[in-house]
Amino acid sequence: MGSGFPYPVPWHLIPMNMYLNAKMIYNVMNMPDLAAKKAFLVEKGVADPVRYYGLHRPDSPWLTQTTPGASIPMSVVPENVTCTGPITLSPAPAEEQDPELVDWVRRKPTVLFNLGSAFTYSTGQAEQTIGAIREVLERSDLQVLWKFNLTPGFSYPWEEAVKPMVDTGRLRVSPWLNVDPPSLLQSGHIAAFVTHGGANGYHESIE
Repeated sequence: MGSGFPYPVPWHLIPMNMYLNAKMIYNVMNMPDLAAKKAFLVEKGVADPVRYYGLHRPDSPWLTQTTPGASIPMSVVPENVTCTGPITLSPAPAEEQDPELVDWVRRKPTVLFNLGSAFTYSTGQAEQTIGAIREVLERSDLQVLWKFNLTPGFSYPWEEAVKPMVDTGRLRVSPWLNVDPPSLLQSGHIAAFVTHGGANGYHESIE
């Protein structure tokens, strides 16, 4: 899905493009838990669920977290499509979830650096990220809240690298946040939000 090929796809890349699409379809249709999901949906009365070649179903409601006016403009939106904006639970205010953290983000304009729960850093990625955070702190009066998940077998001495910045009180590093990111964004104290570029983070940040 992210080949980086130019568009229109040049003739010499069409065979590779066909291979990448076939490989993606194969991977989707052979996910380890797909059979269990299909069986569960059939049991609940959903006929022919998770059918890759039948995604276009004009007779079924289609909910998308697309935010009108903040996504690629479409000349035609099918009648069965509803644009909802972010699809999230309604969490408690950030002050109720983690008052100590909210007190900290109130001190200075804060950068929330959160690439999602599924992302774990390799040694090289952590080294580059720490260097970027160091440069931000040196060039601005911002502070940074960094959600940092370690990859198993991680060897980079990150604690030593971040200690001078943590000691200044302008960097907090945590493998988990006790507050839902949407609540933290709605608190009004986040100056910038660094995400992995997925739909959830994008639409939460503009909401």
